[in-house]
Amino acid sequence: MQINGNISTYQAIVLILVISAVLISCEQPDGPVGSGVGSGSGGQTYVDTFQVEADTSFAISSINTGASQYVYVGSAFDIQSQGLIRFNRPLLPVEWSIHSAWIELSYDGGLGSDEEIWIGTRLLDYNWSESDPPEWDDVPAGIDGEGWETSIILNKNDGLYSYQLPNVWVQNWLEWEYSGSDTVWTDTTRSDSTMTLHMRGPDSFAMSNLLLRFRSRIASEDSLRPKLFIEFTGKVDPDSAEYRDTLSINASGDLFIVKNHNPETGQSLFIGSGASYKSHIKFDISQMWDRVNTGTHHLIVNRSVLTLHKNLDLTPDIPRTESIWPFKLNDIEGFVDADSAHETGYTLVTTAIDSALEMVEIVTTTPVSEWIKDSETNFGLSLHSATEGYSIDRLGFYSSEAADPALRPRLIIYYTEIPR
Repeated sequence: MQINGNISTYQAIVLILVISAVLISCEQPDGPVGSGVGSGSGGQTYVDTFQVEADTSFAISSINTGASQYVYVGSAFDIQSQGLIRFNRPLLPVEWSIHSAWIELSYDGGLGSDEEIWIGTRLLDYNWSESDPPEWDDVPAGIDGEGWETSIILNKNDGLYSYQLPNVWVQNWLEWEYSGSDTVWTDTTRSDSTMTLHMRGPDSFAMSNLLLRFRSRIASEDSLRPKLFIEFTGKVDPDSAEYRDTLSINASGDLFIVKNHNPETGQSLFIGSGASYKSHIKFDISQMWDRVNTGTHHLIVNRSVLTLHKNLDLTPDIPRTESIWPFKLNDIEGFVDADSAHETGYTLVTTAIDSALEMVEIVTTTPVSEWIKDSETNFGLSLHSATEGYSIDRLGFYSSEAADPALRPRLIIYYTEIPR
């Protein structure tokens, strides 16, 4: 495709997506419920309902949590969370001496019934990444020989936590030399050139019922983001006069790591973020393949809708998931080894969950159309929370085991048959 030089890369991508969406919609029309797409060619419209063939729900063993507006610390809803916040080493004048250094964190209430929680904070010499978060047990102990650790009781109704740093530790950190040519710090006893603040709650998750929400580096306002402050006296060069100043350094990375103490889902379906849950579901639509294989008619899927019924009794206190992102499963692993299933997103938009309704309806026209064209591609769907790594929430749904058949998941397909 040739693109005019005046069109930005972003505009080009949007244009390609729009064209692709138009092509897809032409091939697999998604008409209004009950519509007769194709009826102008002598077609007949039908509606069929399909029951669940298989469904399962499980907790994801690991999740990327580096893109959230919050860093969760503490315990609630059978889960624990600890946080890591990183600060890069700032540039300083030729001569300087530190008067004081501290970290300020804003927080926004918390999840759970307790009003306050014990928080332990310590400095780490530890190399980690937002894109590849460490496992719970991989976070090391504090720096050897430097017991810079404090604890404090925080009330969720407050809003600011100021953590005083030891001058000696900060002085040593800032004195590391930088080679410049190969980006290697000459202090080889350190594993990382940044400074990491490690935050955690009580070791036993049963000792508290509060997940405190600290604002992360992508908070909506700069004033809410984690900051490192260094008050110092310095000189621009050895012959200049001294001046006093305070550096303000924004966090360069942060994340929270969740440990789930109750990953079992029983006979219900769950979708959620943080201690993340997703559900896999499959429907037997073989009767649709039988209609196609008769060879007498073309079959057009006008619309397909998956309906799930909420079971609010399963998640009475935890914040409820607000949207679902559906994926198409590409193999049988979704029901064999669910955590390693292969899947493909089939929609660019998520399905919002209306808190006022008792059910959720997810449009599934595209995958159902593909399954009818090729029955061997029907491995089912994977339903995720749209905010898996951003927040902590959960919502329960009735499964195929529900005592009342009316509450079980169902798939409704609206389609038109046109004579060949």
